[in-house]
Amino acid sequence: MEENTDYRLAPEVKAAWLEALRSGKYVQGTGRLHKGDKYCCLGVLCDVMGAREQFPSPPAIGTHPSYFAYKGTVSCDVLPHALAKELGITVGGTLNRPIENGDLPPFKSLWELNDCAGYNFAQIAQVIEEQF
Repeated sequence: MEENTDYRLAPEVKAAWLEALRSGKYVQGTGRLHKGDKYCCLGVLCDVMGAREQFPSPPAIGTHPSYFAYKGTVSCDVLPHALAKELGITVGGTLNRPIENGDLPPFKSLWELNDCAGYNFAQIAQVIEEQF
């Protein structure tokens, strides 16, 4: 398991991601960066950063997730490694401070907030603003 450190985004990246999450342009989904018309919070970041979207062959939009490619790395469920490395965060968006979850283990990443905790994009944007 990754140890938490002080993950920080460049101010312009952070501002663009927050704006996109709060814009209403993206429909929230879970389990994949982008599938059909839905994005997870990390998929929104891929889109904001200009990661190139690729589709399975033969394309079956809506039934199979697309992949985001960035500088030679691809992923359909977490950030492409090259993008995460360039941004200085982990592929799953590890939080600087875990978020308590009652008697259950705390949430430690943005993908968990998106896929497991039921946070909406506005709530995730607030966490990004406070922690990154």
